[in-house]
Amino acid sequence: VAGALNSLLVGLSAERWGIPATFIGTLFLGTIVLFILPKVSGPWAFPVAALAGGMLLSTLGITTALGQQMLPDHVGLASGRVLGVTVGTGGIGAVLLGHVADIKGIETAMSGLPLFSLLAACLAVTMVVVGKRLARQEEGRGEALPAA
Repeated sequence: VAGALNSLLVGLSAERWGIPATFIGTLFLGTIVLFILPKVSGPWAFPVAALAGGMLLSTLGITTALGQQMLPDHVGLASGRVLGVTVGTGGIGAVLLGHVADIKGIETAMSGLPLFSLLAACLAVTMVVVGKRLARQEEGRGEALPAA
């Protein structure tokens, strides 16, 4: 439920501030909430966990839209690749995280989650910066070509 509600809010945010800014902001905010999550107990644990899950799950829709923007002539391919990589790495991560939890305990496993979210946020920043740079290069090439 939290993921669905956050997806709606993130969609509205993306329309207002743009997909790249919303994508990066959501990942950084999710990282902060994941950092807080292991330190919370009692009645606050469930709402914080729902917020953390909702923040990170809500990036799926805008990640797909960002991929489609990057490959506008192949939106089906972009969607398939984004969803495939997302689900595949999530499944691998869940198995590895479960293994760490079995060996070291759930607290240790949960305390490492913000690092992965921070890594994703940093990769998102890199992806957006490189994408903008490539788009500027393409525009420059298009203007330099002689008219046919």
